[in-house]
Order: sequence, then C-alpha cells, then structure tokens
Amino acid sequence: MKIGISTLIAKPGQGLKVLPLVSEYFKNLELTFSQYFPFEDETFLKNLSNLFKEKKFKILSIHMPTKRPVIWGDKNFIPLDIASSDNWVRNWSIREIEKAVLVYLKLSKKDKFDDEYLVIHCGKKENEDSVKRCVDSIFEIKEYLSPFRVKILIENTLDSSVGKNLEELVHIKDVTDVGICFDTGHGYLANDLSKYDFFDKFTSIHLNDTKGTLDEHLVPGEGVIDYRRFIEEIKRKGFDGNIIFEIYPYKDVREILKELKKIEKEILDTFSK
Repeated sequence: MKIGISTLIAKPGQGLKVLPLVSEYFKNLELTFSQYFPFEDETFLKNLSNLFKEKKFKILSIHMPTKRPVIWGDKNFIPLDIASSDNWVRNWSIREIEKAVLVYLKLSKKDKFDDEYLVIHCGKKENEDSVKRCVDSIFEIKEYLSPFRVKILIENTLDSSVGKNLEELVHIKDVTDVGICFDTGHGYLANDLSKYDFFDKFTSIHLNDTKGTLDEHLVPGEGVIDYRRFIEEIKRKGFDGNIIFEIYPYKDVREILKELKKIEKEILDTFSK
C-alpha cells in the first residue's frame, strides 16, 4: 500500500510554488490536470519536470481534467463528459484525456507508464444511454492508450453522474475491465460508505471529508465521515492499493500537511496490526 497526496492541495497556478513545501511531508503524488494546467507551455512543463526530479516525487496516479478551454488561453471552460450525447463534446473529452497522458509522459521523460494509474470520471447521466456511451468511450480510450500501458481507474462522482453509486460503477468496471478509485466524500454524499461488500473492488482511494452536504474535500476528521472505520473496513477487505489525500487548500497548506502526516501514521499503524 502507498499513501500520497493530490496536487489539488495547490491553488490554481500555484503548483510550482506549493510543491516544494509538499515535498517536506509527502513524496508520492497524484498529478491532477486542472483546467489551468498549461499543456502547451514548454517552459512550465520543463520546470515541473525538473521539480519532480529535484524533490524526488513519485507519481502514483494522474487525474484527468474535469474541464478545459477549447483553445488555450480562453477563459471559458467546457466540462469534459465522456458520456455526453453531443458527439463533439464526447470526442473532444476523449481527446483531452488522451492528451493529458501524452503530456504526462513528456514531462516524466518516458515512453510508457510504469505502475501509475489514470483516474477518469464517467460523465453526466443525461438519459438511459449514458452508461453505454461512457462504456464506449472507455473502450476507445483504452485502445488508444494501450501502447503506453496505461491502467485506468473510474471514480465515483456526484449527483446526476454516471457511476454515482457503487452498483453502477462496479457494473462499468466489470464490462470494461478497469479499476475503481473510490472518493470517500463523494461516497458519503451518495450513501455508499456503508456498502462494505463492494470495498474489495477498490484499487485506489481518494480520502477526504465533508460536513454532509457539499463536496468540500476537507482533512479527514473535520467533517462527518468516520474515516477510521472506513480504513478498518478496507483493511478487512484486503485493500492493498493507493490512498491519496485529495484535499482542497481551504486553510494554511502547512497546517493541512502536518495534520495529514498524523493521519498517514494512523493508517500505517492500522494496516500493520
């Protein structure tokens, strides 16, 4: 089992400034491609690549963009949606996910994935055909990325999304032969945190908290989720994947990192028993 932190801990545009601080506490990262990530900025990519090397970061997973500009520099962002009934949106979303993988390979200076994962969202549930469109898109992404040995994980998301509940997410997993990244905040909001029978299906965890109504990505223990019980349950189910702290920078980042290190020790102690 490996424990890391998402680059969402940095506010948009602040990654190069915040990651050196993160490196004092965590070396394992999930690299999230936000709408502000400059795919086309060679200088930024070079600086980020050098920072990863200098601080000896290990990338455990990359997270697809959830929205992007159609033209770089445009301030209007379009949500990615691989289940969209609009063929242009669906195809564009697939291309942006594939582009993110190619950008990652470029900045990591390798031609294939090692043991990293690609985390993707399943899109919006517009109608009864949304799941089929999502499945078709996943197969298309898998085919394009197969030469790069990319291992795909689908994530449980929020209301009106494909794969919002675990039953549907596991169905898509089984049909497409991918893995699952389970987000605890999303899971709580979907009433999925007590569905223990599914907990052996998880390859990766996004560990965060919520106060009960919003997708807040708080430090575990600051909301309503009993994260200690959750950790006990995934251990009981034999979980041996990645645990990623996916936390928003809603307060001082160093304070967040200190709190997460304490929780990391708790988790490691629990799994060592």
